Amino acid sequence: MRHFPATAIRLTIETCVWLRDFASSLASPSSGNHKFVCTDINPADFPKTSSATFEYHMQDVKKAWPQEWKQYFDLVHQRLALSAAGPEAKEVVTSLADLVKPGGWIMFEDPTASVKHETGPTWAKALTIMEDLMAVMGSRVGVIDEVPEWLKELGFINVQEKVFMTKYGALNENEKLAKKGVAHARTTLMGFRSAAKSK
Repeated sequence: MRHFPATAIRLTIETCVWLRDFASSLASPSSGNHKFVCTDINPADFPKTSSATFEYHMQDVKKAWPQEWKQYFDLVHQRLALSAAGPEAKEVVTSLADLVKPGGWIMFEDPTASVKHETGPTWAKALTIMEDLMAVMGSRVGVIDEVPEWLKELGFINVQEKVFMTKYGALNENEKLAKKGVAHARTTLMGFRSAAKSK
């Protein structure tokens, strides 16, 4: 069986852990190298050097992408960038869709409009803060709920939607994951706060 080089791009870097995990799941290509690109509007977390496999690129999702990336990637994956896109969310989805090569995949991870159920009082309060910050940016929680229809309008097929309940803090029985979840939630809220303050 021949394994072909794959190309994937990840928006919002967060140390690029997700993309590194994805990369480790792939068999080595028979020739050439896989290509993975991590992007973020803030390059502060970028590693000092790139490699033949991993590249780091400063990018605002609301700005034009490099022309050479059009229909270039087998997989485009974004997390929480859509929530910060404000009223341009649909345009952002369209521009990201343009990066996917024919037969490729695109994935979005963002909070749905129903994220408050069974979250506990502390996290529910944090989500309220997130909603308020997003409102300042001209955005809203739940814009992800419209993405499946937008993708279908753009010609995507096999469009799927899955909702996952993430357990933060005391809701998570795993103490290690509980602590990581709290730290992650704090980082996310700080990011939204910084974006809102820049408006």
